[in-house]
Amino acid sequence: MTEQPSSHDAAPAPPSHEMLPLITLAVEHVFDTLTREPAFTPTLLAVTADDQRGMWPIPELTPENAAEAVGAISPTPARAVAVFDGEVQTPLGPRLAIAIEAFDASRPRSTRLVVEYARAVPGTDLGPRLTGEPQVVAEGPNPLAPPPRRRYRQEARAARAAAAAKAQAEAAAGAGAPQPRQER
Repeated sequence: MTEQPSSHDAAPAPPSHEMLPLITLAVEHVFDTLTREPAFTPTLLAVTADDQRGMWPIPELTPENAAEAVGAISPTPARAVAVFDGEVQTPLGPRLAIAIEAFDASRPRSTRLVVEYARAVPGTDLGPRLTGEPQVVAEGPNPLAPPPRRRYRQEARAARAAAAAKAQAEAAAGAGAPQPRQER
């Protein structure tokens, strides 16, 4: 899993509270799968505004193409996550980790979370479990976000209003002022 740095200077924003149930479901899905199978297939989970739900295992899904895959879901979801099983580099070396890319229609960017975990211990009651707190590591493109407002329209209106105000002020100031003489 490669981290993609945010295009913003600020730290990546954590996911919204509305995303937490879907993120929790994604982690539970990884753990459930790994108790039954030796490997996890990257998966998309999504919820529409009217609470339709879907889950799609996609073997070729990667963090780099997750936004495109989410953008192809129909009907368009209000929230979606792409979940991956892998490793993360730590000062102590590589550790097992779950990466989740969270897409929320109310946010302009996606949020990538990484959380370390331990696999089940065979022959014991110890199942897979989280061994750390989720870390927000990056932001990325969000195909669910509404298109950005047309700033140029707002700027054009403001420029026209400023030009009209300037012309009006110049006209008012010039009403009693002597006019330049025109030569013939």
